[in-house]
Amino acid sequence: MEYKAWHKKEKRMIQWNEFVNISDLYPFRLSEVPLSTETKEHEDLVYLQYTGVEDCSGEKIFEGDILESEWGYRFEVFFSDGAFKTDSEDFEYVNSQNVTNYKLKVAGNVQAGDDI
Repeated sequence: MEYKAWHKKEKRMIQWNEFVNISDLYPFRLSEVPLSTETKEHEDLVYLQYTGVEDCSGEKIFEGDILESEWGYRFEVFFSDGAFKTDSEDFEYVNSQNVTNYKLKVAGNVQAGDDI
C-alpha cells in the first residue's frame, strides 16, 4: 500500500517519500501508516491511499484526487464497497481501461480545496 497525506495545518500535500523526512514530527515506520487519524501525533494528517492506477500522463491516482476527462468533466475519486470509484455517469470504477478510454488526468485533490 502507498499513501500521500494532506497536512491540514500546513495546507500542503506530503508525498510518500517525504514521510521519512517528517519522522521526527510524526514518528512511524513506512509499513505502519495508520489507517485513521485518531492518535494525537497524526491528527493534522489526512491519509489518501493510492489506487494502483496512473492517469494518462503517468501520475499516480489517489483517493480524494479529482480526475478530469478530455472533455473537461471532473470527478472525485473515493473508496467504497472495496473499490476505488467516481461519481461519473459514464464509468464507476477507477481502472486502467477507463483512464485510457476517457483520457483521465489528475486535476487536483479535494483536500487541497480544488474544485470538482
